[in-house]
Amino acid sequence: MTTRIAAGTVRRPKLEALRAVLHEIDARRVWETAAFAVESGVRETPLSSEEIRRGARQRVERLVAVSPGFDLYVGMEGGLAHSGDEVWLENWAYVSDGARGYFGSGGAVPLPPGVVEEVIAKGRSLAEVIDEVAGRVDIRSGEGTWGILTRNLITRQHAFRDALVNALAPFLLAEQMYRGRPGCTEPRP
Repeated sequence: MTTRIAAGTVRRPKLEALRAVLHEIDARRVWETAAFAVESGVRETPLSSEEIRRGARQRVERLVAVSPGFDLYVGMEGGLAHSGDEVWLENWAYVSDGARGYFGSGGAVPLPPGVVEEVIAKGRSLAEVIDEVAGRVDIRSGEGTWGILTRNLITRQHAFRDALVNALAPFLLAEQMYRGRPGCTEPRP
């Protein structure tokens, strides 16, 4: 059996997370993944959980519109969430079969105050700031901010892996429990 999945990203850590999760779910199944560069429709560094989720979902909506014929569509987005003085990096995934969709979270890691200041108060992208802080280039295409902050105990790929497992559960892990159940979100036309 072949399952065709469209991913709304060409970023290596996100695609590696998707491929790893699919292999974990069923190593014998044939997974055909296609990567598409689609816009999220949100700012480069989303500044709320709602904006992060909206970006993941809008990637899927664009995929459904321009690339029909896939079994599942996947959108992933990371960004900042805050409450009072606390700010975290969050990762979200949204998965749809074209008729129903679900979000999954990849957890949250607190951000250092200096990074928060640069991103929120000065309007810089998290990718730019973390490259500067770490003295490297294009960290988001590797271990990501997650890896820098956790000494690679959790990388960007790991965080997206967890978000994907959670978003894929209704389709591939516990599908019988979710069929016909309220609570799923329908894609917008």
